[in-house]
Amino acid sequence: MNRLRSRAWEFLLIAVLLAAGALAFYWKPSHAPDSEDDSPAATESMDEDGEDPGDEPETDGTMPDEKPAADEESSVRRPNVLLISIDTLRADHLSCLGYARPTTPNLDRLADANILFKNCRSQAPWTLPSHMSLFTSMLPSDNGVDNINKVLPPGINTLAEALRDEGYTTAALVNNGQMREHWGFNRGFETWREFDADLPDSDCEHITGAALDWLKKAPSAAAARPFFLFLHYYDVHDPYESPEPYHSQFGVTLDGLAARNLASSHRNPSEPFGNPEQLASLVTAYDAQIPWVDHELSRVLASVPRNTLIVLFADHGEAFKEHGWTLHGATLYDEEVHVPLVIRLPESRKKHAVVGESVMLLDVAPTILSACGIRAPAQFQGTDLTPLWEGKTAPPRLVPAESKAVLEGRFTRSLVLYPLKAVYSLFDGRFELYKLPDERRDIANTDSAAADALFRPLRRWMDTERYWMLQAAGSGDFEAELTLAEGQFALFIPVGFDLDRDRFEPSPDDKKLAWHVYPGGAGKVKSLLIETDPPEAAITADFKINGTRSEKTVFLGPGQAHPQALPVQLDTQLGAVSPVIEKPFAAAHDGFYISRHASGDAQPRSRASKVEPPDEQTIKQLKSLGYLQ
Repeated sequence: MNRLRSRAWEFLLIAVLLAAGALAFYWKPSHAPDSEDDSPAATESMDEDGEDPGDEPETDGTMPDEKPAADEESSVRRPNVLLISIDTLRADHLSCLGYARPTTPNLDRLADANILFKNCRSQAPWTLPSHMSLFTSMLPSDNGVDNINKVLPPGINTLAEALRDEGYTTAALVNNGQMREHWGFNRGFETWREFDADLPDSDCEHITGAALDWLKKAPSAAAARPFFLFLHYYDVHDPYESPEPYHSQFGVTLDGLAARNLASSHRNPSEPFGNPEQLASLVTAYDAQIPWVDHELSRVLASVPRNTLIVLFADHGEAFKEHGWTLHGATLYDEEVHVPLVIRLPESRKKHAVVGESVMLLDVAPTILSACGIRAPAQFQGTDLTPLWEGKTAPPRLVPAESKAVLEGRFTRSLVLYPLKAVYSLFDGRFELYKLPDERRDIANTDSAAADALFRPLRRWMDTERYWMLQAAGSGDFEAELTLAEGQFALFIPVGFDLDRDRFEPSPDDKKLAWHVYPGGAGKVKSLLIETDPPEAAITADFKINGTRSEKTVFLGPGQAHPQALPVQLDTQLGAVSPVIEKPFAAAHDGFYISRHASGDAQPRSRASKVEPPDEQTIKQLKSLGYLQ
């Protein structure tokens, strides 16, 4: 009781929210009214860049030498928009957010003179779903693009489409294997240019050069046709290869390949560093890239017209063993999802503010559209952040994040009701609760009321999931062959997979799947989570242990009944269990255990995403960047 009284303010807040029905993923924004249509869009063409970096200007994002016409503001009904993504930039490595190293002098000046959000989180810890959730203002589990086999379906509007349809000239310069036309990122962009992130002529200097070239040819302010330019910088991402003078200034002792190998070889919690210097050298190599991108940022900021809305963000952060992991994508702790967000309003509306309220990347698109006087699509789940920098208080809300990490064998969800943060891991059923900014001390067991208040909406969210779980338990050689007559396998997450010994082979059309594993002995388990498209698709499954079929070693559903024969059809006739796993699986006998996870109390999420494996060029690039094995 003493503990509960000591945190009474937290529980009072939760009680108020529950009473008011405010525990939802978002609150509806107040959209700007519709405005008149602008002229039809026309497609621009891109020229190659080749400019050398000039002296670094000191700028807060306003072009200092620009002399706008006296009637510029009145002749342009809407501002230009410059949206900048810096891939893999964690918030706590920015100087303006308290980092000791001088990593971001130009970004600091932008933040100091404009609007800095100190408490922004992404909705996913890796590039593809994080960016797609920003452009659609929808969670990955709602727009359906939650793994590399999914592309954005028709009917979901994007930020670029909304701006283009209102007369904006739209262009994007992107630099990452996961920012490709294949997934639908190009929708709404009249100019779409992809740089290959693993090639030397695709670094931040080339992105900036191409941006400056495009800006020179952009419509003039007097043309009454504003532009939307999206820039994606990849250079903070591994392999942590900074050029001079940053390499020497930061005392980097690792080159790019050595840094990548070191981070990859210590990726998991089971792979600790041998000594603290290894980790320190890795962090230094990461930090040295940031001022390089920051310099290029200054060149762009000095070249945009005054009547430009600038929004700068990162899609996710980077882990350095805070919770056992390196790199990103495996967890939803703040080292991976706490991201910078800075907004510079057009010159006529300039505002300085530091916003401490909890916000998210889902809010970026509706905020941009609001600033442009454009109504946001009904699907948008984020909210307009304008009231926050005007000094108004926003209602408390849940800020969600999610990850389905195939290579790492993890399925995680998190909810923030600031300062409380819940993290749920599906496969081991672990539920953690933290009071931010402290993510070291799990208070789930000591603050049961707060834990229950956040676990309830998390359960409701998980109840919308539909999946199959296969468990191989015991000693020997386990083989499963799964076939769909209709539909496709949409997602598969193997857990405990041994790259040297186990085998996992989906067919090119995603209709067949071979899973061949060695669990490792009594009490040992290897798991496979499967989603199908559609979720109710029937699976024909065949199982062998040590080359032999036996119905007695296959256990179906909550009753663990044996099939009458093998192969067996797995469909919705098999009794379902909750999608929320609350404790690790334990097998009573050696064999295959198959369970269908669905909730009868919740409607499945409406996903119209299309299962479409990446093309060969995309696969090649993803492999070179370490996303595929």
